[in-house]
Amino acid sequence: MANPIVPTKPDSAERRRLREEQVAASVFTIGLLLAVVLPTILTLSTVREEEVRNAVLKFEALENPTPYGYTVSLLIYLVPVTTLIVWFYRSHPPGSFRRRALHYTLLMLVPIGFALDFFLGNTFFLFPNHGAVLGIYVPGFSFATGSWVWDLPIEEFIFYASGFFAMLLLYIWCNQVWVPAYGVSDHADPSQHPPYIVRIHWRSIYWGVAILALSLLYKKVLAPPDQRAGFPLYMLFLLLAAVVPGMLLHRCAAPFVNWRAFSVTLMWVLLTSLLWEATLASPFGWWRYHDHWMMGLRVKAWADLPVEAVVLWLAVAYTTISVFETVKVFIHMQAPTTVALFGNAKSVDRPITAA
Repeated sequence: MANPIVPTKPDSAERRRLREEQVAASVFTIGLLLAVVLPTILTLSTVREEEVRNAVLKFEALENPTPYGYTVSLLIYLVPVTTLIVWFYRSHPPGSFRRRALHYTLLMLVPIGFALDFFLGNTFFLFPNHGAVLGIYVPGFSFATGSWVWDLPIEEFIFYASGFFAMLLLYIWCNQVWVPAYGVSDHADPSQHPPYIVRIHWRSIYWGVAILALSLLYKKVLAPPDQRAGFPLYMLFLLLAAVVPGMLLHRCAAPFVNWRAFSVTLMWVLLTSLLWEATLASPFGWWRYHDHWMMGLRVKAWADLPVEAVVLWLAVAYTTISVFETVKVFIHMQAPTTVALFGNAKSVDRPITAA
């Protein structure tokens, strides 16, 4: 008769490792909740509840139901940044490839967010609730007048900078601390590198064209009659922001992305966006969208929020992490810039795998 298997007790090192994992899980869960809940409470405290309730009962409009609400709401991104930034710079000394990759990614993505507001902010958005901001405005180009108009609140630009920063820091922390076993640990291994970075991912193009065609069909045929004029330009912009990086970088970035870390980051983006834009920004007029450039599909329960806003939440997370992982690969490629990006006549398009 075979001897029964007697379970062995974990040794002291194993017990210590398990305790450290439990502490890390508790700290992460509590920290993530606090990073979301505390700024949300502070933002909700700006709402004049009694006045809002009376105005709703009397069918009246409030001029300023959330004094400085947009300004205070930026803590939803600034709190995670201030929480994780100390850990990041302590863990990554000057010159480390992750620190360089973070800086390069921000230098690429933040100006894109700024450019959206500078050149298209007045085309896509309205900012009717002037009492929700500090009153410091930045010029944005108006195609209607052909001139620059000082009507973009400074909060818009803090939002883009802190949003990208918070997403990257959270993803990096998850990749290195929360679920490190599912990430690529050795970017310096040449066997991990693609032959070159920019390679067309045709599936991204097919999906982008299909979504744009469906958006145009919906706007011209299925949207409410008063919203059928114009073109779904905002959806086109969002698709370009997601499809172009996907088309050019996905084949390089995908094997290096820690998809479990990405999923946590994406869930955080969706949670904060639901609390922030769907619950506060859109209902209280921090900004609104021009119907002429939307496809006309709206979420009525979220103060008629356009579905493009939901697409933005998904596209930004995907693009940010893809660019960051591509930059990390590029830093380690021992080749001239043009060869690393586009290859040469001798480059071979071979498959790559992640460790």
